[in-house]
Amino acid sequence: MPHGGDTEFGSAQRGLAALWREDQLTDVALASADGRCVQAHRVALAAVSSYFRALCIGAGAQCAPPAVGAGGLPTYAFPDIGHDSLLAVVRVIYEGSAALELTAGNVCALLEAANYLDVDPVREACCQARRCGPGCPLGGTPPRETCAFVAVCSPSLHRRVVHEKSF
Repeated sequence: MPHGGDTEFGSAQRGLAALWREDQLTDVALASADGRCVQAHRVALAAVSSYFRALCIGAGAQCAPPAVGAGGLPTYAFPDIGHDSLLAVVRVIYEGSAALELTAGNVCALLEAANYLDVDPVREACCQARRCGPGCPLGGTPPRETCAFVAVCSPSLHRRVVHEKSF
């Protein structure tokens, strides 16, 4: 969720992030490729991502009803997203892009997860890292052939790849 300038909004956001960190009042679980789950609040996910909004309200043809996980929460499976990437994307939803730790080893997986889940702050951070030079946390520009940087980070292609996704 974007950080707000006013005190009330900042307080609400910090409170929601604290509830998430403490697994309190969560109402959905997201299962990663290895079956581990990240619990979250549907409203927080839907506020940041049109993909999660459609998923959580059941809009669109690809929105199958969720399974019910061990904790009794509706559980959506993401078999192509690793646990670390899924957790990092959800952390950014709650704590902002400053919480994102990009490395040469995780940037491609994070970009792919952010693109699939339609989480712009993560996608933008990954694309920005692609453009950085010496002194970059990635150690320079990652090789383009290692992941979808060209397709996702190009503004004209970004619109086609992301915004033509059907829900």
